[in-house]
Amino acid sequence: MTKQEVINFMKKIKANYSDFPMEDYVINEWYDRLKPYDVDDVYLKLDQHLKGERCQEKPKIHYITKYLKYPSEKGKSVDDYLVDCNLCHKTMKYSEYNDHYEKCSSINYLRRKIGEVSYEELEDLYNRDRVTYEKVYLKYSGGKNG
Repeated sequence: MTKQEVINFMKKIKANYSDFPMEDYVINEWYDRLKPYDVDDVYLKLDQHLKGERCQEKPKIHYITKYLKYPSEKGKSVDDYLVDCNLCHKTMKYSEYNDHYEKCSSINYLRRKIGEVSYEELEDLYNRDRVTYEKVYLKYSGGKNG
């Protein structure tokens, strides 16, 4: 937010709470705290306050900024987060997790059935020759083509 946007925002608060302070030091403090945020998000928080249970109290800066995201954070989707596979403990993007987990579960299942084959060997077979891998999987899982 710009300083003028903060001043206008504080004027809106003042219109609803006549005893809300508008001294320079208060404006500077609010500006320091609000400048990283989007003006629309800040106004939305004020509207929530005005409609909330504590609407009789003047809004406080910590309430206005609570749970607000910086503009740079707003574009992040859940797919951008990193997660660990609970089977092999590899780290990957969340968007890749379902495919990886399916593969990892399959490899771990075969390892339990076959025994002496390492995870890495089965992973290599899975990555290089999927048709052969699936034949091996079907053989040990009691599937049709085994």
